[in-house]
Amino acid sequence: MVMNHMDELAFGNGDYKPPFAEASNWLNSATLSAEELTAATEDMQKRVQTGDTAQWLDWISASDLPDEVCQTRAFSLAAEWTKKDYQAVGNWLKNAPDGPKKNAAIGAYAINTYPHDPENSIKWVKTLPQGHQRQNALKRIYSTMPKDSYAAKAFAREHGLGK
Repeated sequence: MVMNHMDELAFGNGDYKPPFAEASNWLNSATLSAEELTAATEDMQKRVQTGDTAQWLDWISASDLPDEVCQTRAFSLAAEWTKKDYQAVGNWLKNAPDGPKKNAAIGAYAINTYPHDPENSIKWVKTLPQGHQRQNALKRIYSTMPKDSYAAKAFAREHGLGK
């Protein structure tokens, strides 16, 4: 199989977005290597139906994808989903099991909701354990602010973001 076309085998070609059952059945039955599965799920956030995103987030958690790839896919799926239906993502996060994939989704959700709901966004960021994911989310939120603004300076001070 040609690696750069694995995503087309899994999710089709063009504007067609297969239902979760169709695409996940193919991925589960294709006995793909980790490398092939990684290639097949590249940019999946652009190729899944919005209403199926929660199922895809659960699927990647149970998949044989390497942990780092799972987290990247979870972040990308949650970011795209948040842009289309932030309330559904928030509801999913409330019920999702704790772990690295949920933490990746929290980061994506917080970054994408901050401009519209900063208080709720920061509440979610604070659920992340101290460390890389929390700092990355805060830095990405900060990067969207006008640098010389009072709000950006206050945000950086409050969250320990040095220049």
